[in-house]
Amino acid sequence: MRRQSGGEALAFEPVNTQRSPLAIALVVLIGGLVASVLASVIWRDVLRDDAATTFTRSADAVEDDVAAGLEQLASVARATRTELAAGGDPVTQRSFERAAAIATAPLAPGGAGGVVYVQPATGSTGLRELRADVRRSGLPTFEVNNATGGGEHLVATFEAPSQSVPLFGGLDLVTVPAARAALEAARVEGRAVLSDTLERLPRSTARAYPSLQRFGVAVAVPVFRGDTPDTVTGRLEDLQGWVVVVSSAQHLLEAAVAPTGGELAAQIEDLGDPDAAKPAVGPGTPLVASTALDDQGEALTLDRDDPDTTVRSSVQRLGQSWELTIADLDGLGGATSREPLWILAGGATLSVLLAALVWSLGSTRASALVMAATATADVRRTEERFRALVHNLPDLVVVTDDEGTVSFVSPSVTALLDWSAEEAHGAQLATVVHPDDRVRFEAALAQSAGDVSTEIRVRARDGRYRWFEGAITNLHDDPAVEGLLITAHDVTAQKAVEDRLAHQATHDPLTHLPNRVIVDDRLGHALERGRRDGSRAAAIFLDIDEFKQVNDRWGHAAGDDLLREVAIRVQRAARSADTVGRYGGDEFVVICENLPTAADALVVAERIRDEVARPARLDGAEVLVGTSIGVALSADAEESTRDLIDRADAAMYEAKSRGRGRIVIDTEAASA
Repeated sequence: MRRQSGGEALAFEPVNTQRSPLAIALVVLIGGLVASVLASVIWRDVLRDDAATTFTRSADAVEDDVAAGLEQLASVARATRTELAAGGDPVTQRSFERAAAIATAPLAPGGAGGVVYVQPATGSTGLRELRADVRRSGLPTFEVNNATGGGEHLVATFEAPSQSVPLFGGLDLVTVPAARAALEAARVEGRAVLSDTLERLPRSTARAYPSLQRFGVAVAVPVFRGDTPDTVTGRLEDLQGWVVVVSSAQHLLEAAVAPTGGELAAQIEDLGDPDAAKPAVGPGTPLVASTALDDQGEALTLDRDDPDTTVRSSVQRLGQSWELTIADLDGLGGATSREPLWILAGGATLSVLLAALVWSLGSTRASALVMAATATADVRRTEERFRALVHNLPDLVVVTDDEGTVSFVSPSVTALLDWSAEEAHGAQLATVVHPDDRVRFEAALAQSAGDVSTEIRVRARDGRYRWFEGAITNLHDDPAVEGLLITAHDVTAQKAVEDRLAHQATHDPLTHLPNRVIVDDRLGHALERGRRDGSRAAAIFLDIDEFKQVNDRWGHAAGDDLLREVAIRVQRAARSADTVGRYGGDEFVVICENLPTAADALVVAERIRDEVARPARLDGAEVLVGTSIGVALSADAEESTRDLIDRADAAMYEAKSRGRGRIVIDTEAASA
C-alpha cells in the first residue's frame, strides 16, 4: 500500500496469494504417504482378521471332532449292548465277539483298542462261580487276575481286542481306580461314563498297545436285565455287567487335529468333577493327551500365554470335563503376507512421483512435459502391473451380457479348463455348463439383480467337467464393465473329498464293498418290491471257514488280503443285479432280487461256494479257502429286513455245524 501525492486516495498493490510449487508438492507428498500408510494398515488388519477367523474355525472343528469321537466310543458301547440284548441268550465269548464286531464296524482303524465285557462278583464264592460260568461260555482256561480280598470284584471276562493280545486278561478292575470309578458311576447313573486316564494295565497290554499305556481311557455302559431302571436302587439290583470300550485319548486328539495339516497343536487336561462350580486349570491340572510330544513320546504342555494364538474351551461329555487347548503353530492366527508392504511401497513411490510432477509443472512448462511423460510411463507400468495381477489370479473371472455371451475371460481359463481366452471370447457360456446344471445357472443369471452365488460344473477341453463355486454380480451400470461379472473358484478337489467321505460312510474301507447300511437298504427295497409285485428276495449269508487260523498263522495283513480276494470272488460269482456287501468280520451278504424259488437261490449260492473254494495264495503259500453259506428267501409280505438276515445267519451257522463248506437253505424259505 502507498499514499498518493496531492491528497489522492490510497491505492492498494495486489498481493501475490499463489502458493509455491514446492509447498503444493509437499502437500501432495504428505497426503499420498498418509493414504499409503492407511491403506497398508487397513489391508494388514483385513489379512489378520481373515487369518484369525480361519484359526477360530479350525479350532472349533477340532473341538467338534473331539466331542464326536467321544460320542462315537459311547455309541460303540451302546451298540454292543444292543446286539447282546438282541441275542437273548446268556453272553458268551462268541456272542460278545460277534456283537463287538458289528458295533465297531463303523470305526476307523485304530479307533479303539477293543471292547470288554465286565461282570461283578461278590467275595471269593462269587469269584469261583463267575470263573466257572466264563469257562463254560467259551473260555475254558479263564482265570481272574490280581483279585482283591473280600467285597465286590469287577472282573474283565469276555474281550474283543483290536489285536490278538487281550486288553485286561481277566483283570479285577477294582485294582484300576480310574476304571472302577467309571464303572460305579455308570451303574449308579445308568448311562455311558468316560473314565480318567487308566493308571494300570497288564504288561502285555502296554507292549501291544503303547498308546494305551500313557493315554488310555475307557467308556463304560451298564447292562441291565431288561430296560434301564428309573431309580438308583433298581439299577443297583438289576445290573448284569458293563460293556467297556477302551481307546486312546491321544489317538482321539491326533485324529481331530490331523485335518489341519500340522498347522495346529492341541492338548487335553482333566478338569476333574464337571459339576464343580469353577474347575481349576493350572500347572497342576492332569494332562490327558497332547499332540506335542518329547523324544520319549511323553506329552508336553502347550504355552497358553498368547491369547491371539491359543484357544481354550471346555469339553464336557460322558461325565468328564476336559480343558481343550488349541495352539496356532504356523501362522493361522497372524497374517504373514507381504502385500501391505507392497501397498506401502507402491503408494510411497506414486506419492513421490506425483509430488515431483506437481513441482515440475509449477517450475517450467518444459520440465512439466518431461515429468508428465515420466509419470505417464509410470502409470502405464502400474496399469500393466495391475493387469498382470488380474490375469494371474487363480480364480476364473468372466464378463457376459444378458444373453450369456462371453465378452471377457481371464487367462486363468487356460490353466483351469485348457481353453484359450480367444476361444472363450464370444462363446455362449451355457454351452459348456453341465446339462444337469444349466437350468439352475440360467436362473441365477436371470435373477442377478444383486450378488447371486451358485455351484455348477463346467466342461474342460478334454470333455471332463470341473466343479466351480461362483458369484454373479450385475454391473450393467458400471461403464467399465457393462455386463454380468462372474467370479468362480475351482472346488473340484473339495467335491471329490465330499464324495469320498460319502462313499466311506456307506462302504467297507477294506474291501470297498457296501457295508451293512447299504445292504439293509437294498434288502428293504427288494422286500418292498416283493410286496408290490409278488416277487421274492433272498439273503445269502456266508462266513469264511477257519478264518481265525489264517490270522493266527499268517498275520492280520494276510487275513485282510484274503478278505479282499474273497470279496472279489463273491462279486464274480454273484449275478450282475445282486448286491454284495461285507456285513462285519469275515461275514458277507449277497442280496438277490426276483428269485422265483429256493432252487434259484441255491444256484447262486453254489456258484459262490465253488468260486471261493478255489485255492488262494497267501504269503507265497497256496491256501484252500472254504465258506459256510446260509440262504433265506422272503416268506411273507410282513417280513422285515432284520428277520430275513437273522434267518440267513441262522442257516449259515447250521451249515457250519454240519461240517463247514456246506450250504443250508432256511426251512421256512424252502417250504414257502
